[in-house]
Amino acid sequence: MEVDQFLDEMSKVAKESYRVLKPSKKCAILIGDIRKKGFVIPLGFKLLDVYLNAGFKLREIVIKQQHNCKTTGIWYNKSLKYNFLLLAHEYLLVFEKPLITKDEEYTPRISIVEKEAEYNKEIDKLETTTVWIFPKENFNEKLIGNITKRYSNFIYFELFFDEKSQNTLNDVKRFLLGKLENLSNNGFLVIQTKDVRINGYIEPLAKRIVDLLSNESFCT
Repeated sequence: MEVDQFLDEMSKVAKESYRVLKPSKKCAILIGDIRKKGFVIPLGFKLLDVYLNAGFKLREIVIKQQHNCKTTGIWYNKSLKYNFLLLAHEYLLVFEKPLITKDEEYTPRISIVEKEAEYNKEIDKLETTTVWIFPKENFNEKLIGNITKRYSNFIYFELFFDEKSQNTLNDVKRFLLGKLENLSNNGFLVIQTKDVRINGYIEPLAKRIVDLLSNESFCT
C-alpha cells in the first residue's frame, strides 16, 4: 500500500474514532517511520496530522525503541557504507477528543540559536540507529560528534518555544531558507528541538519544523 493510500484509509479510521468517542476520552496509535530511496518518510508525523485534522488533540507522544531491530549483519554494514541510520524508533501517539469548547488561537513563538558545530575529538562509537542515548555529562559532545562524523557539511541550529521571542514559524522558515546560501549542494541542515506542553496538550514543534520545510528542497 502506498503512503497516500494508507493515510486516506487512516483518515476514515480517525474520523470514525472521533465520532464514537465521548469528549475527554482517548485513543492511541503505534506507528513508525519508513525510508525510501535513502530518505526518511516521516510517517509518524503524517499520521499525527490525520488525527489532528479529525479534531483530536495530542495528549502524549512517546518515542519507543524498537527492540526487534537488527543492527548487525548486512543492514548494519550498509548503514555505515551508505551513511544512513537504521530506523529504531516508533511513536506512541495518545490522542484525546477535547471537550466541546472553542480553543483560543495560539501562535507559537520560536527562538533560534545557531550552534558551533566544530568537533576535533575522536568519539568512541558511531551511532548507527535513530535512537541515541547519551550520558548527561557529555551529551552535547557525543551528539555533535556523531553528527560531525556523519555529516561534515552542515549547519546546526537549536529551535525552542519562547513566548518572549518575536519569531513565528514563518519567520523561522525565512531565516532557515536564507541560511541555504552558505550551504553547498548535498549539504545538511541539522535542527535540534523538543516539543512542549501547552494547556495540557502537546505542541509538536518537531513535526511543525518538518512540515515547514517539507515543501522546500529538503529531504529528511
